Amino acid sequence: MNFNKKVSKFNTLTGKKIWEISEIYHSFIIGTCLTITEMKLILKKHGVEIGDNLSKYETYSVMMAFISAENSISHDVQLILDNKYENTCKKIYEVEDERLIYAYWKELADKGEFSDGFWSIVSHPHTSYEFTQIVYKEFYVLSYDILSLFPKNNVNFEHLIKQRVVINNLLKETKLKLNQRNTDIKALRSENLFLKTKILEMESKYKEKMNDYLYLDDFFSQEIEKDGIKSCDENCDSCEYQILDKKILYIGGIDSTIVQCKHVVEENDGIFQHHDGGSKDSISDLHKMLTKADIVFCPIKNISYSTVYIVKEICRKHNKELVFLKNSRFSSFLKELTVFSKAV
Repeated sequence: MNFNKKVSKFNTLTGKKIWEISEIYHSFIIGTCLTITEMKLILKKHGVEIGDNLSKYETYSVMMAFISAENSISHDVQLILDNKYENTCKKIYEVEDERLIYAYWKELADKGEFSDGFWSIVSHPHTSYEFTQIVYKEFYVLSYDILSLFPKNNVNFEHLIKQRVVINNLLKETKLKLNQRNTDIKALRSENLFLKTKILEMESKYKEKMNDYLYLDDFFSQEIEKDGIKSCDENCDSCEYQILDKKILYIGGIDSTIVQCKHVVEENDGIFQHHDGGSKDSISDLHKMLTKADIVFCPIKNISYSTVYIVKEICRKHNKELVFLKNSRFSSFLKELTVFSKAV
């Protein structure tokens, strides 16, 4: 976020001095904004006797005793803080809106620059006590676990915080990639399930069709044997068709065969009628045609077994001659037409 474009123009850019800031924030300021070396140099400069074996905690405690009031030591601490955080403070001191100041604090925190952000806010000339408390509590909670490492290890506190930020960013990136991968896996599983369902549906339809075919083939064989339907010899080449005014009904079949059948029937003065078995033509029309037909030809492989039942029942009821054909070939029709014409 660029705060240079969102500023209010007021004359003073001077922040609060460290001795003017509430003492509740001093421990965090000293602990995060100054190094042990800087503290020792200031204390020695002003004649404060500290031994070489003085611990970090003891050095920290001595420094805390001096910065609560305005004195030469607190002035030197202020000078170091001004030099360290000059650029950050110049930007944030120009902003009056606490919402923008808070956004800038979050931006610095996300980059691991906690000391810059914390000092610029607690020393800000216009932030309220309530607002400073909000940032202080966030800083306290965020740094609690890292602060516990500081007295035990000879490492820089700021460096630890930045490392944590880097690790957290890597974790976020890894989680995003993992979530995307899980989303892709779910999509593939869903697609796989859909394809499996489609395959099962196709297999089921195929089995139904095969069952229909096997049933009709078996049914045809039984009907021929039961009804005693006979065909003329396959070598017969001298058939004559005595079918004058006879109504020949052909059910199902294929278009090329139907044209040939119609031609031969009408050439021999017969009356040819056709019904597709119910795929497009009405079943009620089939009933009317069956009752008026003299003979019915039915190639069973081109119609459903339910239509075969209807045809068979109506023909028996009205005593109509019914011829089942194993296939839709024109030669099959001619053989059975010869048998019929000889019986007329």
